[in-house]
Amino acid sequence: MAVAFPSAAQSTIDQRIEGYLSQMTLEEKVKMVTRNANTWSYSGCERLGIPDFTCHDGPHGVRDSSRRPSTAFPSTAARGAAFDRDLSYRLGVAEGKAFLAAGWDMRLGNCVDVNRHPFFGRASESAGEDPYLCAEIGVAGILGTQDTGCIANVKHLILNTREDERFRKNNQAIIDERSLIEIYGFPFMEAVQKGNAWSMMTAHSRVNGLHSTDNPFVLKTLLREYWGFRYFVLNDWSSVNDIINQREGTVADVFNAGHDLETNTTNYRDHLADEVRAGRVLMERLDEAAGRVLRVLLLSGLVDGRKPGDPRDYGASSHNALCREAAQKSIVLLKNENNILPLSKSGTIALIGPNVAVLPIDARGSALVNPIYTVTPLQAFSTVAPEASLLYARGCDVNSERTDGFEEALRIAAKADVVVFVGGLDANQEGESQDRASGSSRLPGQQQHLINRLSEVNPNIVVTVISGGVCSLADCIDNIDGLLYAFYPGQEGGSALADVVFGHINPAGRMPVTMPKRDGQLPPFDDDHRNHIVGVGYRWFDTQSIEPQFAFGFGLSYTTFKYRNIRISSAETTADQPITVSIEVENTGDLAGDEVVQLYLRDVEASVIMPPKQLRGFERVHLQPGETQTVEFDITAQALSFWDVESKAFMVEAGDFVAMVGGSSDNLPLEAALRIKEPYFVPRPEPLPEVIPAPYTGPYPMDIEASSPMFRMEATDFDHASAGLTPHKGGIVLKSGDWIGFDAIDLGSWLNFVEIRSGASASGCVLEVRLGGPDGRFIGSFEAPNTSMDTTKGTNVGTSDYGAFGVHDLYIVHRDDGDPDAVVVVDYWEIEKEIGLFLIND
Repeated sequence: MAVAFPSAAQSTIDQRIEGYLSQMTLEEKVKMVTRNANTWSYSGCERLGIPDFTCHDGPHGVRDSSRRPSTAFPSTAARGAAFDRDLSYRLGVAEGKAFLAAGWDMRLGNCVDVNRHPFFGRASESAGEDPYLCAEIGVAGILGTQDTGCIANVKHLILNTREDERFRKNNQAIIDERSLIEIYGFPFMEAVQKGNAWSMMTAHSRVNGLHSTDNPFVLKTLLREYWGFRYFVLNDWSSVNDIINQREGTVADVFNAGHDLETNTTNYRDHLADEVRAGRVLMERLDEAAGRVLRVLLLSGLVDGRKPGDPRDYGASSHNALCREAAQKSIVLLKNENNILPLSKSGTIALIGPNVAVLPIDARGSALVNPIYTVTPLQAFSTVAPEASLLYARGCDVNSERTDGFEEALRIAAKADVVVFVGGLDANQEGESQDRASGSSRLPGQQQHLINRLSEVNPNIVVTVISGGVCSLADCIDNIDGLLYAFYPGQEGGSALADVVFGHINPAGRMPVTMPKRDGQLPPFDDDHRNHIVGVGYRWFDTQSIEPQFAFGFGLSYTTFKYRNIRISSAETTADQPITVSIEVENTGDLAGDEVVQLYLRDVEASVIMPPKQLRGFERVHLQPGETQTVEFDITAQALSFWDVESKAFMVEAGDFVAMVGGSSDNLPLEAALRIKEPYFVPRPEPLPEVIPAPYTGPYPMDIEASSPMFRMEATDFDHASAGLTPHKGGIVLKSGDWIGFDAIDLGSWLNFVEIRSGASASGCVLEVRLGGPDGRFIGSFEAPNTSMDTTKGTNVGTSDYGAFGVHDLYIVHRDDGDPDAVVVVDYWEIEKEIGLFLIND
């Protein structure tokens, strides 16, 4: 029978879903909520023109199961440290494009989990300890990803707060309703109501007895009734299997609880149709789940034909630049005694520590991508400060008691003008299935001991800590003049660190978590989440009157700022009326810089337990020396509210509030009083509009790429060149040190080669390929064939081995081994683009 539906132009999304479902068999509906034979592919309905769709992990870039290298973006923790919504949005766009370019339709990894403790193994996947910060950073990233047509999957719903393999899948988390909704649930609510996220992933955790994956309160009451979620829920990898194998529920139990799409395992595929036939699952429930998947496929453009991913977006040079910008913005300056930073680019610098010559880009597990390249601090310092004399010693491990490297570290430290120690954590210390391996928030191993020993031979100590979860430094903090924190900054982390250390960038990152002085200051790290309204992060420190090492929101700059003139639009009003707080911020220093202006609110007269203050606004602003800007915050009813467990709604009580503004949670110099005259229940926002994109009818990027797999350029067609070059039989003669440059060359997106047709008058003549200038980024070299000036041969450089993708200015440079009379003639060069790896399904 022919399948006929109303045209897309004449149908609402609900009519289209109903039309498809009315034509489907039971088996076809079941396929809509199951995986294919491939773990990463999910079923559509070929008979009705509904395509299969794919997904892969990727909180911080494409984690391809084939281990194909991909852009390693800064971690979610780094994005939290940047306090920059626009940056998070642009990262979301870049990641969405990268996923589509790699052939994946859905990105598993828009993480909005709250990091409740330094021991938490997946700290790198959280924007911080504050639910408002996690929500704002998360929503921006979700919007960016979905604006590309890539489906954003938000995880982990809910209470993914322990990672140790002993507890992760069999925990017994208990929590009160307010803590669940106001702390751990708030970022997910915002993802639904402000980000219109198209997919949710359940956590492995239990919530008050039941796993999240078969918990009706989580999946129906919380997610759908309270928050208004309209799309599909899938499970963390083995969680359906875990429930069934542990005899905690059946396929029917899990499905009826509100879980829609099974990942990885095949329980739905094998048994769901039988459960429907037996009456244990109603057809209406199956229609509901299949319809939710259909709704997302329509909104993402997959059904009607969306523009396919562009292979040039995979490893694009613009993404590399964005990585560097994001890393720069995320680095936090915590200490700068005697203005030791920024450093001079001359003199002798001793680079010491376990993370100097390597760059940990993330913790272990599903967030860790195989980077196209990394720039280590050692590499970056030599590039950014070529005139400095760099000495290197590892000194110690991240986490061992070995001290056999101390002697060499102390030797070079004594010879240097300044010591830069780079340490922290790595994937052996934290990550998926592993909470902090050392069992302590202290910077582990012998790192603090080595820092103290170094200070004995050289008082000029700068320390950088690279990690996901925060490390305390009480044992060595007094011997550190300059302290920087980098929360797994991605593949350009070394470059960003050098940019900050040498003053190319004025740091403005802020602590997304509180750094304790010692473990005894921390709350318990167990399954009891009750009263976490005052039990997480700075709320705990404030309520317990504990002074941390560095507070949430803290961060220094190479310039200074002054706050003044706080004004509030209505000192006495009702919560449903607009309320605006404005302040003036002045850059009182000599350098341009960013300031992160933070708004906190205190409920003075609450009838329920409340923290002394809560973050309710932030703005990152750029100020020139002497410049003053007015910063405004809108105080919404939501910002003033708490969850009322009796009415099952957010409520604003009548009474007094205080708005506090400053540059850190422990430095809020401006305050303004506010009185709410009557109670108010906050209405749930109207759902965001749903728009099915028009079918894509333009050219396919694959066709564009395939039309010119070989790009050729004659040497004589250079755009820039060193002086005194001479032609030779159609080519260009390069003496040692000579170079030719070509503007805006597209190196492609994957496994590319620059082949140079050349000949040399003597052996030992090396041709280098560099980007950006004759002394720019090195991406390969070879010895030119000694064939004579009149005969040339082709030799290639695999530029992808050096992470060279996208559009760059390309330079060919002759470097000789010492013979000043040796010359190379270059006839032409070309790029071979291996495009076959980027097949796009029709």
